[in-house]
Amino acid sequence: MTAYPILDRGTHAVPPNAPLAAAAGGAADAARPVRAGVNVVVAYHSSVLRRRGLPSVSGLLPWAGANDLAMAILPEIAEAVVGLPVFITVCANDALRLAAVVVVEAAALGAHGVLNAPTVGLLSGLVRRELEVMGLGFKQETEFMSVARGHGLKAWGYAFGPGQARALVGNGAEAVVVHLGITGSRQPIHRAARTLAVTADIARVAGRKVHVLAHGVQSLTRRPSLACAQKLLPFTDFWGSPGISVGRGLG
Repeated sequence: MTAYPILDRGTHAVPPNAPLAAAAGGAADAARPVRAGVNVVVAYHSSVLRRRGLPSVSGLLPWAGANDLAMAILPEIAEAVVGLPVFITVCANDALRLAAVVVVEAAALGAHGVLNAPTVGLLSGLVRRELEVMGLGFKQETEFMSVARGHGLKAWGYAFGPGQARALVGNGAEAVVVHLGITGSRQPIHRAARTLAVTADIARVAGRKVHVLAHGVQSLTRRPSLACAQKLLPFTDFWGSPGISVGRGLG
């Protein structure tokens, strides 16, 4: 295996089969993941909120524009992690700051790729149904993959099941990130492994070279983390938990 192409524009080469680490960073602490040896830093909109002691899920509330938050910290993160690929979360459904405009601005500021967040995949019930009916649902997030690729950026997409994974890959996603739970959730590992396995199979059928990542299985101690990894790694190139994620060589 070779290093995953997200590193092509960076100077930190990753040997074949070596672990690849990614971390969410805020403007004030972006240098910390670099010192820890990570390979990718993600400018999350929710990083701004977490710096204030708020949970990531608060990024779903209408306190500020998610794209505005992410774009505001991107320049400082890119400057702090020179030589490392920087991804940025983009809300593909934003009708006030259009995703197609955001990707152009993000690329100019040094972004190497995008991730669809916040995502309506975390919503359910009546609210989710209305968003889908009004054209503000997950379809816009899948179509955003091709928009990002069209502007020369790498495209990663959060998926919550096999159908969404297929749609993301069909629109050009180079990696599918299977979302297994928000920070603080405690999904049983056997259930997470089953969801991951089914979604990974469909994603790889849709795109033979697509990479499947896992995000969201949270553990509080090292021992449970290793147990999680042993159950999830057979199905994916990547295993992780909120904040920092570590995986096998992606390529």
